[in-house]
Amino acid sequence: LAVVFSVLGVVLQHVIENDSNFNTFLQYYESLVLYMTNGEAIKAAIIAIIFFNLYEQSPFSKKISYGSNWRTAFLVGIMSGMFGDRLIEALKIMIGL
Repeated sequence: LAVVFSVLGVVLQHVIENDSNFNTFLQYYESLVLYMTNGEAIKAAIIAIIFFNLYEQSPFSKKISYGSNWRTAFLVGIMSGMFGDRLIEALKIMIGL
């Protein structure tokens, strides 16, 4: 579910960034398909898998009363889709690249 929601997060990010740049739905759809095929969806899916697994294995997830369910997958997926570039930059800084 986190992977599916990460793709929806990428779509949401594209909608927010390009809300008034298109005259027709067809132009918007072509732009969205081009954006998704440039690797944004795959990058978001990989980030969602990594962060959801990190969340599941951390002690923080065991302290939260509702644990891992579809709401957690939704949150991790949407954040991975919308903020994937920022998460990668933060990881690069933490690693020292």
